[in-house]
Amino acid sequence: MAARGIIPLALAAAAVVALASARRGPSGGRAPAVSPGGGLASVQGWGNWVEATGALPGFSTFATAAAFTESRGDNLMARGLNLGVMPSNAKLNEANHDSQAACNLWEGARSRGYYQRNSYGRPYWCFGSGGWFQLLPATGLSAGGPEGPYAEASPFTVFDPIESVVMIADFAKRVIRSTRFRDLPYGEQNWLAIRRGMAASSLVPDYDESTPRSVKVRERFERALIETGSDPDFMWTRAEEGDYPGASALRDWLYQHVAAAA
Repeated sequence: MAARGIIPLALAAAAVVALASARRGPSGGRAPAVSPGGGLASVQGWGNWVEATGALPGFSTFATAAAFTESRGDNLMARGLNLGVMPSNAKLNEANHDSQAACNLWEGARSRGYYQRNSYGRPYWCFGSGGWFQLLPATGLSAGGPEGPYAEASPFTVFDPIESVVMIADFAKRVIRSTRFRDLPYGEQNWLAIRRGMAASSLVPDYDESTPRSVKVRERFERALIETGSDPDFMWTRAEEGDYPGASALRDWLYQHVAAAA
């Protein structure tokens, strides 16, 4: 796995392009191709940089295992429907898609004041999930709140390697701050609870595994930790926010290292 501070040059160059494209409005038709992300080694490397801010101790291990389960480290993966605007090189799995869930979350987020100035329409938000962490757009782009760095970005930003790392870090922070997490017994406020939250927010409190889905999440997390070279007991490690700087500041921090490597 990549050591902290080593950023593949190709990924660094692609990130500069992604930074500009994430801010562009829809141009009509099919979206531009997504830049490949460099695999699980890159997930771990960017995770290490997140932790270098003092935020989310253990995040790199968590993110690498999550990416293994969700995409095998391939940020071009998507679970959804082609609604006519998908990135040209997205690897779409239409057999097991998240399209309806994506739509429901987008509509719910808009009712709470999110994405009011976002110019991207329904096909962009409702395709399903994508990227390293198979994020639903309305979940990923909510990083930083209604006025956060992704408030007006393309929903396909979930495919971008660096941006998705910011999104999943901010997601972990939001779970840690949530009542569902804080009401857990102290010993159950762990990374497994965060992983359950990725499956469904309602599963965060289910530490006694009252539903088969929680059992499946634990089993898949354990396998992913083993496959990515980590101790499976990591899942019981207490998840803490640390010195989380906020989504915008974290994003700026990561792009500073992109600029230094490019």
